Amino acid sequence: MRIKRYLVQLFALGLVVCSPAEAAVVVKGVAISCEMGAKSPVTVDVYILDSAQLPRLVTLIKMIENSDPRNDKQSIQLTPRLDEMIRIVKRAKPLAHTKSSRNGSFASEIPSVGSVIVFGYAETEDHPYFYEYKQVAISGRSSIDVVLDFGHYCAPGR
Repeated sequence: MRIKRYLVQLFALGLVVCSPAEAAVVVKGVAISCEMGAKSPVTVDVYILDSAQLPRLVTLIKMIENSDPRNDKQSIQLTPRLDEMIRIVKRAKPLAHTKSSRNGSFASEIPSVGSVIVFGYAETEDHPYFYEYKQVAISGRSSIDVVLDFGHYCAPGR
């Protein structure tokens, strides 16, 4: 009881400080498409996922990224891999889940982890696999900006 009272007094004097276990990181961005040369916002679900917690998702993304649609064997394997990727994303416990606004912007605050996958997805009739993602290292950062470029023509370096 004496120790508890002593700690309360130290806390009241500001000599003992409680700090949060994890610093928050602000993830903000925009979902856009630049099909046919016109830049337009995209409304999608945005999942912010801890890369370390989803090694299978990271592996699938790499396999899909490196697949060659001209290769028949790889092309046959592509649809089941895309289905599995979407299933993993939807079933995962995200650090944050939000929806981009009508102007394509989104923002969430998440705990600091090593790296995240910012995954945008929408179910559409025309594009059953309408998704885009960015894997970003966030350790030591207070905020990150992400462009989810669904048309693959808007973001610099594409």
